[in-house]
Amino acid sequence: MPGKFDPHKDKWENYREQLFFALEAAGTLESVQKRALFLSQCGKEAFALIVSLLSPKKTSEVSFEEIVEVLNKFFVPTPHPILETEKFYKRKQKPNESITSFVAALHDISSRCQFKDLERRIVEQLILGAREENLKRELLKIKMKNMTYDEVIQQALNYESIQQNQFEGNNILWRTHCDVAESSSKGEPMEVNAVGTKTNSSTNNSSSSESEKANEDNFGVHEVSGEMRVKPFMVEVTINGVPLVMEVDSGSARSILPHSVYKQHEREFPEPLLPFNKNLITWTIDELKIRGETVVDVTYKHKNSKLPLIVSCGKGPALLGRAWFEALGISVRYSVAEEEADYDKRFPQLFNNELDKYSGPPVHIDCKEGANPVFLRSRPVPFPLREKVKEELKRMMSDGIITPVKHSRWATPLRIVPKPDGSLRLCGDYRSTVNAS
Repeated sequence: MPGKFDPHKDKWENYREQLFFALEAAGTLESVQKRALFLSQCGKEAFALIVSLLSPKKTSEVSFEEIVEVLNKFFVPTPHPILETEKFYKRKQKPNESITSFVAALHDISSRCQFKDLERRIVEQLILGAREENLKRELLKIKMKNMTYDEVIQQALNYESIQQNQFEGNNILWRTHCDVAESSSKGEPMEVNAVGTKTNSSTNNSSSSESEKANEDNFGVHEVSGEMRVKPFMVEVTINGVPLVMEVDSGSARSILPHSVYKQHEREFPEPLLPFNKNLITWTIDELKIRGETVVDVTYKHKNSKLPLIVSCGKGPALLGRAWFEALGISVRYSVAEEEADYDKRFPQLFNNELDKYSGPPVHIDCKEGANPVFLRSRPVPFPLREKVKEELKRMMSDGIITPVKHSRWATPLRIVPKPDGSLRLCGDYRSTVNAS
């Protein structure tokens, strides 16, 4: 058996498949036996949820198939094909997401879109949603008559493989178009540029949350320019005996030297550039090309230290990042004068630790023509949750969230949702009452 099912963390579709495989491995079983195995292994929270969903029926009164159907309706509501189609065409390749992962995600969404020409749609979105413009151009070179699903996927995988193997040992395989493109406008650029690094994992299936995780290796290089541009703070440092002017950039964690400057003083850098095993992306999620990394001897005023230096492709300013600040005795000072807002005194009703109430006009719910009031009996509350439910109902009444009534033409069952901290969220199950009307 796959073990406990956590309604908050586990995906029901995946757990369900594991459950079916486990029951298949167990041999020929009756529905009653399948039910017993599942309910005895699913865990307390899952069992309490099943009891609540089946109420007023008892678990012993329903079959295993009925339990699965109820959980399917609860966890996997039938999506509208049109909305899923919109989601499909909005899906773009994420930073650090491999081609295979991107295609798998497209297949997953397309399974709910009711496409008749599935492979054609995936080919189109693979091209339109590709992260790199160069990949799009390469795929669009394929003639229409040869643009089959297998051909496009293979070309994309080949392109990805070439990008991942651009370094070989300590020698860099230079790419034809390596320089960073300059702005086409003659004036100063008005956009905001940013460069950040994300460490590559051993596989290409690292999730976006992992790649965006803040750590000491994640850094950005920022340049904000325009009509109100502040003059950059420049300092002269000596790198391997060569005096160079660098821009002090507290927004960059590392120091970066453009290849155009590196090329001018290449003789002063006897050590070969080492492969840079991190992936740098711009604010627009385009890859920034890096030549390599080396360690240099840096002198600033009376400070001297051996420090790491990244060499980037193309042109641009030499940036002195935060990694060099402490070693060279550089510090950034700032002062912000700000008047106290005293928001708690100006808006006391927002800071009184009490739940506020809706103060607008009365709310009216319009029902379908001919709809009749529906009064459903209450569901039995599982014994372990009864005290918590009573306490939560008392709290909601004291806070004015709910008001007890003696008579009503409408009544809907209580829906109990456990929270991660152990408390309960009480909701109304309006699917069979107001929603249907």
